[in-house]
Amino acid sequence: MIWNVKLEGHVMDGAAQLLYQDNPDGMDDNWLLFAAKVSFTF
Repeated sequence: MIWNVKLEGHVMDGAAQLLYQDNPDGMDDNWLLFAAKVSFTF
């Protein structure tokens, strides 16, 4: 039995491929992305 936990973070500079429909209040050119993944193998 193995648990695998992965965390990562990115500092983004720019908003080239962000959708205006998902950001109706406007967009920041500098933003952060945090991601987490948990896997379980048995």
